Amino acid sequence: MHQPMIAGLRAARSLVAMLALLALAALPAASQQQREESLFTIDNIMVDVTARSATEARQLAMAQAHRMGFERLFAKLVAEEDQALMPALGDDEIAALVQAVDVVDERTAPTRYLATLAVVFDVAAVRQLLGALNVSFAETRSRPMLVLPVLRHGGADCLWGESNFWLARWRDYPTHGSLIDFRLPANSLGDVMLISARQALAVQPERLAAAAARYDSAEVLVPLAVLDRADPSAPWRLQISVTRGPARQPVLNFTLHAG
Repeated sequence: MHQPMIAGLRAARSLVAMLALLALAALPAASQQQREESLFTIDNIMVDVTARSATEARQLAMAQAHRMGFERLFAKLVAEEDQALMPALGDDEIAALVQAVDVVDERTAPTRYLATLAVVFDVAAVRQLLGALNVSFAETRSRPMLVLPVLRHGGADCLWGESNFWLARWRDYPTHGSLIDFRLPANSLGDVMLISARQALAVQPERLAAAAARYDSAEVLVPLAVLDRADPSAPWRLQISVTRGPARQPVLNFTLHAG
């Protein structure tokens, strides 16, 4: 596959993800406080520090956990185009943003500290910092959303199989710890039997509902990538159109060109 077009597909995946997030409503089941606590908590931070004493090792490990947590929180909340604006804060400045540290598991030795931690950040302090940086950020996790990426190439629509590199690009998106709860199909025989590319594009409500139920999703997003060119000497053109739900609500529509 043409390398510039692969790069274009990767860029399109990030843009689709961000605009899809903006198009979705928050989960209604959780209270505002619960959502904030969840979004501003970074779990599964693993530290392993050796120092002159167990006490010193623990202190260094906590500072390391604060920093790791802040970096992951910034990546989680801030729009991709503003990621480079993450400030180079000192240990004390990051510590001032931390509300608490929950110890999930820990082990100590005379000169070593190992632990799995969860860092809870102060919501107001983080908001103030991001506001001062003038970066775009979001605080709402999307409802679970099944994504059915369809590739149209050579006159054929493809949803399943290894030839659908559009689906592969969506799999590259790091959803763990993200505000976007994308669910991607397993590309299994059960998926193939449940819904086809034509049925996804035609938006057959019963098929979409069955697919959403299979992956415990509240929404279905159908991104269509049309890859073509006017003639063999012409540059590749990638047209992206994304619709949401049985009503085919437009989310995104744009075109990329590769030289």
